[in-house]
Amino acid sequence: MVPLGLIRFRFPGLPGISCAFTTRRGGESSGPYHGGNLSFDVGDAPAAVAANRRALARALSLSAFCELKQVH
Repeated sequence: MVPLGLIRFRFPGLPGISCAFTTRRGGESSGPYHGGNLSFDVGDAPAAVAANRRALARALSLSAFCELKQVH
């Protein structure tokens, strides 16, 4: 698997607080979800999504993966 594309960001003046944005590069997903799709809700293969989430957790040294559902 090609490593997931990540853009890391640290907040100036807030030590210990950081975030990362994922790109479409890397990952296990194929077809219209090609790349590092992280959503189980769009029709992508669940095994690919799970692999992408594990890769993200490893890349960020996360001990747990939490998801937020946003409603507009």
